Amino acid sequence: MAVARTSGMDADAQSRLRETFLGSVHKSLVTDGSAAVESGHFWSAAAGPLLVTLSPAA
Repeated sequence: MAVARTSGMDADAQSRLRETFLGSVHKSLVTDGSAAVESGHFWSAAAGPLLVTLSPAA
């Protein structure tokens, strides 16, 4: 979370970012994202302004 710390966001905003956006994407990344990529599929998830995408290795 170094980017949030150096962005000028106060501690409350950093906490909200972790809880609101990163927490939900992390859960989905570990479960659905891993399964999709291991099966050779693309995967993406969004939470607010955050978009995470995964693709299988070429």
